[in-house]
Amino acid sequence: LSQQVLLGPGSPWPLIAVDGDGRVLDCNPAAERELGLLREKLVGRRWEQLGFVAVQPGEGEAAPDEGQLVSLTGAGGERSFFLMQNAPLPGGAGERPGRVYALVNITRWRERLEQADSRRRLALLERLGAFVVHEARNPLAAIRVSAELAAMTPDPERRTALMQQIIASVDDLNRFLGDLLDLVRPKQAQRGPVDVGVILQRVVELFAPQAKMAGVDLRVRAVKGALPVIGNEHLLGYALGNLVRNALQATPAGGAVSVRVERRPSRVSVLIRVSDTGAG
Repeated sequence: LSQQVLLGPGSPWPLIAVDGDGRVLDCNPAAERELGLLREKLVGRRWEQLGFVAVQPGEGEAAPDEGQLVSLTGAGGERSFFLMQNAPLPGGAGERPGRVYALVNITRWRERLEQADSRRRLALLERLGAFVVHEARNPLAAIRVSAELAAMTPDPERRTALMQQIIASVDDLNRFLGDLLDLVRPKQAQRGPVDVGVILQRVVELFAPQAKMAGVDLRVRAVKGALPVIGNEHLLGYALGNLVRNALQATPAGGAVSVRVERRPSRVSVLIRVSDTGAG
């Protein structure tokens, strides 16, 4: 800052000297250009009248290492941003010391930062949209298969069971969309004790018709009894369902998809393995 003061009129950065009462004593040509007023119009004005407003860093934006971030709105409504520093200005005998303010215009830098942030948010939305489409296909495919089987079967009990499965799949999809909203909102997903065995049974029932129509043997090997873990029941269900769906898609007719569940007492956890006889 002392070097900028020494530069004086030759400084490319605005310099404004203020007395102990907060009134402008002097400024350099760069300050005249940024404020849009001649020196004669600026001298004598109070600092608050110049129009500088403190700006808080936005979300994800780091605070400046040095100086304060301020903005200034021009006569035409355009907004400029500055990084501002100040230092004491010694006064005369019996006078309160003033201050010298140095400003650096960072408007273009902030514009580039905002453009980069917009591109990042757009890319995030595209990935989120692709994820939603990918995950929604999972229950929709199962619903279609169950509906086709329900339309073909002459057994009323079998048809009723398939229709109940369709309703359960629709409920799962609705819960998934709700969980997704909770995920993107500033709210933590609910966690609690869940039974992996129950989740596994629901997933197998969901994909059993699809596996049958594809000619794939869907096998399940699980230990008896409850398999409690701490987690989110619906998110765990979608994670496991995604693994089973991918395995079914990779397995040709005549192949098999195996789901194996093991209790691991040493780690107080449950291990789930999904394997298939497909390529890769």
